[in-house]
Amino acid sequence: MNIQLRITAVLFLVTTASFLTANSLLEPALASVAAFETMKNQVLIAAFLEIINSIGVSLIGVLLFAALRQHSLVVATAYLGFRLLEGVLLAVGTMAVLLLLNISSNPDALAVARVWHDLSFSIAMIFLGVGSIMLCYVLLIAKLVPVWLAILGFLGYFFLCLSVILELIGLPSSNILFLPGAAFEIVFPIWLLVKGLSKGDHP
Repeated sequence: MNIQLRITAVLFLVTTASFLTANSLLEPALASVAAFETMKNQVLIAAFLEIINSIGVSLIGVLLFAALRQHSLVVATAYLGFRLLEGVLLAVGTMAVLLLLNISSNPDALAVARVWHDLSFSIAMIFLGVGSIMLCYVLLIAKLVPVWLAILGFLGYFFLCLSVILELIGLPSSNILFLPGAAFEIVFPIWLLVKGLSKGDHP
């Protein structure tokens, strides 16, 4: 199997794990100034994991470019661009939190950092969703993975975009909308490790 696909699969799993862990560490630390002051080491660990996530998602786009361009150069280029933008935006959110470590913490600064962190994440998720819908389109049309897996990806990233947009415009959303996308980002890399990508149909 192509070593690039193995590395890509591992990166999918690493970025998912690093994001979930970072989020679980950062959320309580950003709850209040007092919490932030007492959890600075926890914040540093979370920031380190978020940077790993940012680098990982960018590398996924780079590594999948070669496989995708055989079927659609447009989609391969767009997917690479969207994942790079995702990585940059996630890093911006992390930097906003890290800046708090170098200034005197106060409720206003904490609120601004949290807004930047959350907004950067939300926009990054839209880029992820749109780029990954294009990825799933190629996976389906070129028959690189089973139909059910590509459709799971379609649904997952569509609901991800929907959830983020609802939150951005102030409408209620639900964590349930994240489940199909989360399932795809676990099942897809495992499939890559075990089966790889099918030879598919070339245009």
